[in-house]
Amino acid sequence: MKSKRLVAFLLIFNATHVLAQTEQFGNWNTINIQLDFRGKWGLLNDLQLRTYRIGAEPELVLYRTACLYEINDAAQISVGAGGFLSEVYSGDVKKTKREFRFHQQLLLRQQAGAARILHRYRVEERFIADTDMRIRLRYMVYSLTPLSRKKLDDKTLYLVASDEVMLNTSGEAFDQNRLYAGLGWMFNKHARLDMGPLWQTFNSGTNLQLNVVYLRVISFRD
Repeated sequence: MKSKRLVAFLLIFNATHVLAQTEQFGNWNTINIQLDFRGKWGLLNDLQLRTYRIGAEPELVLYRTACLYEINDAAQISVGAGGFLSEVYSGDVKKTKREFRFHQQLLLRQQAGAARILHRYRVEERFIADTDMRIRLRYMVYSLTPLSRKKLDDKTLYLVASDEVMLNTSGEAFDQNRLYAGLGWMFNKHARLDMGPLWQTFNSGTNLQLNVVYLRVISFRD
């Protein structure tokens, strides 16, 4: 168990150290607040701040909310909407871009040994200012693997890894890919925090980010 923790720490530390030396090393900060109501319904609120450089030069601010329904322990469906305000470069000039989205999502859960694995399928309808409505398809596989205990429990150090591909239904098919690996701490079953490097790949190149994610679940089911 100690050797597994050491290997995971060295991999994440070395990747983060290499990324920190690059000029394109940005920062994504995410806070997810999930409300679990009695029965099978819930509400997920997602607030993000992305910057071109760590602690400086805002790139994007978004707020997204979704209504959740638990089909069973292994499947969840949701519908949601969100607003996005971004600062994008056109040459050396930075321009403000506004976008509104609807989305529909299916989330499938599975257990593989000690690891918890999620498969997320999402369809987005994107309304970007001064452009036609666009539809984007997203698939993400996401895993949490305990490092300091035999299972994910209170006060557990864990390894997180995910990969997400996004495809457009019109125009250029490939939109982007996001590969993430990090270390996290599970405070309890209602709260966890993880961070690590995220590679965002486009046809034009790759952006490198320090990704920080905090999840807090407020449950009325307990």
